[in-house]
Amino acid sequence: MESDVQQPRFAPEQPPRIWALLSPREGDNAQILAVAEALGSPFERRRFSNRPGAIAANLIAGAAIRSRVRYEPGAFDPPWPDLVLAAGTQSEPICAQIRHDARRDGYRTRLVFLGRPWMDPGRYDLVVTTPQYRVPPGPNVMEIDFPLHRVSAE
Repeated sequence: MESDVQQPRFAPEQPPRIWALLSPREGDNAQILAVAEALGSPFERRRFSNRPGAIAANLIAGAAIRSRVRYEPGAFDPPWPDLVLAAGTQSEPICAQIRHDARRDGYRTRLVFLGRPWMDPGRYDLVVTTPQYRVPPGPNVMEIDFPLHRVSAE
């Protein structure tokens, strides 16, 4: 059975399009940038912030209230990326919206979440977490010993 969903393009002649979702939370950003830089491909920084009450709204209604997030017009519009890197509950409404809109447009964007998601971990392609978050095991959950960082030998 053939799918109408366009798979991400990872051909050697064309690097994947990667969005790093950055918020005012520098600890989350450091982890996202550590992964983005380690991939060795160009990536785009997409900045956003939450409006007052966004975290509470996410916990009560689920992470699907896009209006609770501030960002530049067009920052989260097509063309869709192949990969989205996100961390922190504040990024979950944007992740949910990207997944919904990309699929509506026939594109399969991969979502990688770092830390502890409040949404069902199954809504992400990969969750990279640490033991203190107690994310339930799953086929898309990778537990590592320590948080990711940008510290290098230099």
